[in-house]
Amino acid sequence: MTHSIEPTTYGAQPRSSSRPEAHRKAGENTSNTSTLKESKTMSESTIDALTLAQFTGTENYYNLGILLRDALATDGVHYLMQNGLAWLVTDALAVIVLRAEHDGFFMVEFTPRDDGSGELVIGAGNGPVIHRQVYTSHSYPLSKPLRMFAEYGEVVKPRWILLLASEH
Repeated sequence: MTHSIEPTTYGAQPRSSSRPEAHRKAGENTSNTSTLKESKTMSESTIDALTLAQFTGTENYYNLGILLRDALATDGVHYLMQNGLAWLVTDALAVIVLRAEHDGFFMVEFTPRDDGSGELVIGAGNGPVIHRQVYTSHSYPLSKPLRMFAEYGEVVKPRWILLLASEH
């Protein structure tokens, strides 16, 4: 399953390694081996805690396609999407971008359970829970919860930016 993830730099020089394989032009020099993105499926995840902890800011923002055109992902969220958790990001953002009333901040937390199920909770920080979704199974490989924030900000135009808690 591929997802439309398009890097944007908004004035910064893009890193050559940040350009997804799916966006290479025909005729560019590429190897015949499958890319990391192509080798991942929705049920496989290669996320590890050490790599996840390295995301403490972002250099790039990623457009998330036409359906989520009012949202951007940071480098850390892009890492999640490229490594098997695109379903979690799109589920969370679908709820967030459709909220007509908001104060510009949401906390998104996915908590895995011992029985292989998991729960996605979206709330207004210390405020009430606005959305709760239970998954009977998931591909998140870590035992500790995954926390992200969605902030309404302006990067070229006003829109939602989804970032890892460590990137805040």
